[in-house]
Amino acid sequence: MPLQQLRDTDGPMETQLAGCGEWIEYDKLQLESAASNKYIKGTILMKYPPHELGTGEKVLKIVLEESTTQPSTSNQASINTFIFGKLVEDCESILKQGDTVVLTNFQASKSPSASKDGRHAFQLELSDEAGATVFVCSKTGAESAAIIRKTKVVMQDYTYVPLNMIKDGVTVNVYGVVKFFKQPYRSKGTDYCMTVTIVDPSGAKLHCVIFNANADHLPKIYRTGDVVRFHRIKIQEFNSELQAINAPGFSVLTFDGALGVPATPRASSKSYNFTATDLQMVEELRRWANANTSTFKTTVTLADVKAAEYFDLTCQLVAKADVDRSAVMLKMLPDLLGLMSTQSPFPI
Repeated sequence: MPLQQLRDTDGPMETQLAGCGEWIEYDKLQLESAASNKYIKGTILMKYPPHELGTGEKVLKIVLEESTTQPSTSNQASINTFIFGKLVEDCESILKQGDTVVLTNFQASKSPSASKDGRHAFQLELSDEAGATVFVCSKTGAESAAIIRKTKVVMQDYTYVPLNMIKDGVTVNVYGVVKFFKQPYRSKGTDYCMTVTIVDPSGAKLHCVIFNANADHLPKIYRTGDVVRFHRIKIQEFNSELQAINAPGFSVLTFDGALGVPATPRASSKSYNFTATDLQMVEELRRWANANTSTFKTTVTLADVKAAEYFDLTCQLVAKADVDRSAVMLKMLPDLLGLMSTQSPFPI
């Protein structure tokens, strides 16, 4: 079976793993197409939500920390691990943060993110097609809580790049304030698409094009002036301007841009990291955006309305009629509010 559970009642772990081959330590890993007759073990430090590759194949990422009695600060102590295919379905529901896992028939390849995340130079890849097996030994509630507390200490703040410092061809994390956005729409392919333009105090702006097969996983932006945090966006040049697209592992948090309201994230995934530094960044951007209200205003008069522009409308509704299944006609009473006047002081 590709996924098997180890139980304390069945004896020591080493006894249950008899026949799985030789235990290999992280610093002894070598590039291999398939590590047969060897197994590696570790504790799940982080578990990310599964996502689909462009081929439609599912992938689940976990970060393993080597099981050792001695604390280590070496980059070799934690390693990115990717689980592919049908094995994802079993592991997604069973594996949890704090569990000890043993992996067999894995492939070790170079990690493209090692220089950025500070983890092992290699990454592990497993699939049931290659004969990989995942053994899991679930922790007790108290042991899992201890691992989670440790993880919060290990996690470091991400590095965010000001918009005026981004360069073509790099993948970065950024914060910004929404200056323009278009709600999700179906692209020419199978994905949904959303376009967002963000700005920051550096004075630069960045146009972002985000794709996802599930519209619910796109940024949850409600109005201009919202604060967004993009993790892992790839910068590329398009029509002589820099543009961002979502890279593998992309995630986004959105926050209400109003001052004084709780900084409650609207997340694109169930798992995310939000630190005191993030909170400080959100509050700073809120203050900056609200000091530049002319840039982010969402209320205008009818005289200022432009074609294809999104805006908030406040009016008195006096009638409603269903035109067809896809359209409803509303009649408002602007005279009462003076909204039709080109000199009207009333915002809508």
